[in-house]
Amino acid sequence: QKKTDPETIAKCISHISEIKSVEKEIRNITHDLHQDVFSAKSDYPELVRALATDLDETVEINSQVNLDENINWETVPALLKMHSYRILQESISNVVKHSDAKNLYINISQSSEHLVIEIKDDGRGFDTTQESSSLGLKNIKYRTAEMEGKFEIFSSEKGTSIILKLPLQ
Repeated sequence: QKKTDPETIAKCISHISEIKSVEKEIRNITHDLHQDVFSAKSDYPELVRALATDLDETVEINSQVNLDENINWETVPALLKMHSYRILQESISNVVKHSDAKNLYINISQSSEHLVIEIKDDGRGFDTTQESSSLGLKNIKYRTAEMEGKFEIFSSEKGTSIILKLPLQ
């Protein structure tokens, strides 16, 4: 920052170029790792159940997971599994941080063209008409939009429900 001579600037530009190249390579590796974790070979239902088990073991929230047994997880795209898993993680984090819930219910089913994810808690809820500064909800909405899905949220003093419909194609 203090040296502005042409030689120093040229060195910095070459370093910036190298940093950008490394960043691109890291992104590609990370993408490949995510694809592999959520590929047809992985046991997606087991990953979801493990999320709930971890929750039960770390905080005082009872979780219940219901996965439609008719879903053929091998045909569900890896990217859809990855986004839905990250949405579940974010939702669980929001419940733990903000809701004071005692119970969390996760239901994953399949309609003819959609993976339907319902996440419900019995916490204190919040006003969904207020603009939220919560990065968590923004991330959930963003991931849903990335998958060209539909996002609905309902909340009252009896709890919060999030319903996602994510296209299978």
